[in-house]
Amino acid sequence: MTGGLILALGMLLMASGVFQLLVLVSAGNFENLIEYMDAAFQEIGLKINTNKTKIMTIAKNLYTPSPIKLRDHTFQQVQKFRYLGSLITSDSRCTDDIIARITMAKRAFISKNYLFRSKIAESIKKSLIKIYIWSMALYGCEAWTMKQRDRDRLEACEMWCWRCMKRISWKEKKTNEEVPDMLKEKRIILKTLEERRGKMFGHLFRHDTFLCTLIEGKVEARREKGRPRRAFMDQIKEKVGVVSYIEVKQLAHNREDWRRLHRQEHSS
Repeated sequence: MTGGLILALGMLLMASGVFQLLVLVSAGNFENLIEYMDAAFQEIGLKINTNKTKIMTIAKNLYTPSPIKLRDHTFQQVQKFRYLGSLITSDSRCTDDIIARITMAKRAFISKNYLFRSKIAESIKKSLIKIYIWSMALYGCEAWTMKQRDRDRLEACEMWCWRCMKRISWKEKKTNEEVPDMLKEKRIILKTLEERRGKMFGHLFRHDTFLCTLIEGKVEARREKGRPRRAFMDQIKEKVGVVSYIEVKQLAHNREDWRRLHRQEHSS
């Protein structure tokens, strides 16, 4: 699409607190929409904080729209921002968010390094990593559209945690297959991610929610030349072994089959 989409994160100031607003519209209609919203908010005693409102254009190619103004104030246009803990970028990819989550998980591991190097039982250390470190690394993973390189990064983070906990130096030349065997563990961080994603979207597909409408929605535009990006639903279809979205929904409506599929994958 030529103009892309504009994603705006605004702050509405009220006497009782601060509320966040997320808007997704086409570039051409955004300025009219923001003026309409401002007029509607003023009628009920609210106003848009123009100093805190940021505008992002989401497009496949780099695109800079004309400045958007409100009350003689020009909104700042950004390439990325953090919303509810997740990093949203203008190219609509998840790589930056995944890298940021891995970095935060490693920092958390280093900050608690005294626990992982202490003399407590190894089973407790492994539980701490799975509960504390992996939860931070996989925050928001249900919505990620992952490439193979992103999957490799997560597996590398998993092995980094085990090696640091076990104090395995690179000089020892232990392979990634030998390290889990030493700990009597399996490489399951990706399976954990897929299981969490499957559980959440199985719940969504069984209910007619607004999120389901967003998943099924499409942008009215012609696809550009070149190889299309990997879509989010491609991951779900590959996981459950079907080829169409309708088959995914039909399978998700049978809760027992959906759960059984997760148990089979987790044990494989």
